[in-house]
Amino acid sequence: MNDASNMDFVDQSENIPETTTDKREISPYQHWIDQLEKLKTLPKTNSRLKKEIWSQFLPLWCEILQISPSDAELCYQECASILTGLFKGVNYHFLRSDIQITRESCFTCISQLNQPNIRYYLELTTEQQNLPNNQIYYKHVFYLLWIAGNLISYLSFAKIDDQQFIESHTELYSILIEHIEQSMPEHCQTATETEYDLGHINVRILSLMWNTTDRTILVPILLKCDLARKVVGWLSQSAKLTDSGRRPLISIVYNLARHDDGADELNKYGAIDMIKKFKNIKPEKKDTRIFTASMALALLSTPEELKQNKKGMNTVLDQLLQLVIDAAKSDRYRHDGFHISEPLGIRMTGMKYVRFREPFGSQQNKATELLNTILVSLSPTQTLPNEHVSVQPTPLSNHKISSPPPSLSPSTHQPPLTLNTVTTQPTTVTTFRPLNQWTSTSGDIQAWFAHHRLSIELQDLFDFQSGDEMLDYAQLLISDRENQMKIYTRIFAKKYNGSDMPPHEFNRFAKALENLLRDNPSPHIKTKPSNSTKSSTCIIL
Repeated sequence: MNDASNMDFVDQSENIPETTTDKREISPYQHWIDQLEKLKTLPKTNSRLKKEIWSQFLPLWCEILQISPSDAELCYQECASILTGLFKGVNYHFLRSDIQITRESCFTCISQLNQPNIRYYLELTTEQQNLPNNQIYYKHVFYLLWIAGNLISYLSFAKIDDQQFIESHTELYSILIEHIEQSMPEHCQTATETEYDLGHINVRILSLMWNTTDRTILVPILLKCDLARKVVGWLSQSAKLTDSGRRPLISIVYNLARHDDGADELNKYGAIDMIKKFKNIKPEKKDTRIFTASMALALLSTPEELKQNKKGMNTVLDQLLQLVIDAAKSDRYRHDGFHISEPLGIRMTGMKYVRFREPFGSQQNKATELLNTILVSLSPTQTLPNEHVSVQPTPLSNHKISSPPPSLSPSTHQPPLTLNTVTTQPTTVTTFRPLNQWTSTSGDIQAWFAHHRLSIELQDLFDFQSGDEMLDYAQLLISDRENQMKIYTRIFAKKYNGSDMPPHEFNRFAKALENLLRDNPSPHIKTKPSNSTKSSTCIIL
C-alpha cells in the first residue's frame, strides 16, 4: 500500500517558515540566481516545456546544495523562493509519465538528502531545526523528501541496480528513522497528551517510509535500519499524535507485514497488541486506516487467532473483494493506495491461504490460486477432507485449462472443501470461452497469459486485442520464431528501461500460442496432408 493521499503534486509549504533575503547583498553565486530567475519566465504550456524546465533546474539545485549555506546564504534563500514558485506554477504530473525522469528525479533527491549539509540538518532535533540559523534548510529538505516520497511509488525496483541504490543509502534511512524517533512524544519534554504535531519534515519522512515499504522487495533493507521495532514504538504513542501524524504509521506496519521477515520482526515486538489499540482511535476523517489495520492483523495472526474474530474478518473479506473490483478499474490497478495483488496475500479463516514466500516469484501464481479457490467455492460439489475429485463446471468451450503445479499445494489449515486444482492430482477444468469471443476487455486474454505463467510485462508487450489476433500472430511466430524473438527482445528492452526479456518465458509463450493455434484451427489455414496414409473417398451414386 502506498501513500495515495500525496500522489498529486500540490504545494503544501504554506506554513513553512520563510527566510528573508537582503537584496542589497552581491552574491558570488549570482550567475546561479540569474539562471533560476530565467527559469521562472520560461513558458510551461505543455509537457515538453515542463520537462525542459525541470531538466535545467534539477542539476542547478544539486550544485547549490553542495555549498554550505554560510557561504551562499543568499543563493539558498533565492533558490528556496524560486523552488516554491516553480512547484506552484507547474503541474508535475509529467514526472510520473516518463519512467526515466521519474527514476532520475527520485534517486537524485534521495542522493541530495545524503549530502553532508542536508544530513547535518536531518540529525538535528526538531527544536534545533527551528532555530533561525537552521531554517534556511527547511524548504530544501521539505521538497527533497516530498519529491522522493511521491516518485518512489512509481518505481518497480525490479532491477538489481535500483535495489542496490536504496541499499547504498541504508545509513540515510537510519538517520531519517532516528529523526522521527527523537521527535516522538516520549522523547520531547514539551510534548502534549494529545494532538502532538510531528511537523512538516517528519510527516514527509513518514510518507517516504510508507511508499518505500510499499515495495516489498525493499523491506529487508529497511529492517536492517530497525524500522520494525521503531514503528511499533511509534504506534504505541499514536493516540498522542495529530491525525496526520498517526495516519502513516499503520500503513508502514501493514507494508512490513506483507514480507515474511517483516511479519516476524513485528511479532517479535508485540505489534498485534499495538494494532488493536490503534483501531480504537477514532479517525478525524473517513479513510482506509481501520481496514489497513485489519489486514495487518490478518497477516500477523495465526489461523487460530483469526477464528476467534470470524465476524470481524468476514467484514474485512467483503472489503477485500470490493478493493479488487475497484482496483481493477484503475490504470495502475490501485485503489486508495492498495494494489490489486495485495489482498491475495491476506490470510483469512475459511479462505485459501496463498501467502507468497519468495520475493521474486510470480504474482500470476497468486491470481491463479485465488481464481481456483473461487471456482471451487462456486461448485455445488463438496467432499470430505483429502478426497480427490474433479471439479467440472458446465463446459463453455473446447479449450482446456490444466491444474497449477504441485508446488501450490494447499496449506494444512484448509476448510473441509478440497481445492483439487492445486493438489498433486492433475485435473482439468473447462473455463475459457470460445476464442472468437476473446477481447482485450473480456478478461479471457489476461486469463490465458496467467494460466501459462506468462508475466504481465509480456502480456502488455504484445497487447493482443482479440483471440483472432493471437492466432494470426501464432502463424507468424511458428514460421519465424528466431527473428520474432530478436525483434521483441529489442522492443522489451526499450519498453522496460533496458531489462532483458527472459528467453525461457518467450519460448513458453511461443509453445502456448502454437497449442492455441492447434486447438483452434482457422478455416483459412491450410494443413499439409499426411505422407503416411492416402485418403479415400466413398461416392454414393
